[in-house]
Amino acid sequence: MNKNIFEFKHYKDYLRYKAEAEVGSWGMKAKLSEAMGCQAAFLSQVFKDKAELSLEQIYKACGFFELNEEEKAFLLLLHQKDRAGSADLKKHFQEQISAIQEKRMSLSQRLGATNQLDEKERAIYYSSWIYAAIHMAVTIPKFQTKETLRKIFKIKISKFNETIQFLIEAGLIIDEKGRFTAGQTQIRLGNNSNWILRHHTNWRMKAVENFENEELQDLHYSGVHTLSEQDAYQIKNMLLDEIKNKAAIIKSSSEEKIYVLNVDFFDLVKT
Repeated sequence: MNKNIFEFKHYKDYLRYKAEAEVGSWGMKAKLSEAMGCQAAFLSQVFKDKAELSLEQIYKACGFFELNEEEKAFLLLLHQKDRAGSADLKKHFQEQISAIQEKRMSLSQRLGATNQLDEKERAIYYSSWIYAAIHMAVTIPKFQTKETLRKIFKIKISKFNETIQFLIEAGLIIDEKGRFTAGQTQIRLGNNSNWILRHHTNWRMKAVENFENEELQDLHYSGVHTLSEQDAYQIKNMLLDEIKNKAAIIKSSSEEKIYVLNVDFFDLVKT
């Protein structure tokens, strides 16, 4: 089972885990030591508790593992606590570590709230398509681990970790011992929302990307037509009815695939 950095009490334990547990190869240790600017033999001494790494080397390790800002700060705190020269200083750092761990434990137990995201959370959630994509993906059992999510979405490790962290803290997904399940799944934006333009743009851009990899089950249609105002009104109502109908189908449907639906119908020349 994969561990996250916030489960560790000592910086060396985390480095050992990352260097050995995930791949179990000398090659990873060699790459890590090179990234930190030290010899592989010295890193082996560190892992045997016969030497210590500097704060600068730990900072370089954060970059090597592509940690996000919160993970980076936590690893640096672990290092400072372990290297503290007095009991009082060690206690000072341990209190900061404990506060972070307690906060995360509380957040990890949150169930999806029924209320909408606050303004700050919406700004993050709608800044990129990946937040909604992972949020919905974890409703599918085969996509509920970090390994599978990273494999299907192919984004940088640091961005992936930041996305997962945000979704957990916002109550949108729940971490159940390394397996993710959905928290709050119903999020809607009104037409007057500041984020509606970004939301529409994110998914239209993904639709454009999909043109190059279109498969038989995909559907893309574009058309420009002239028609009466009355018939335009009728078509819009038909589309709205179909959107409501698809919501009813989706509600009772089993989670197997992730599909994107974009609907555009607008007056090209506003008069």
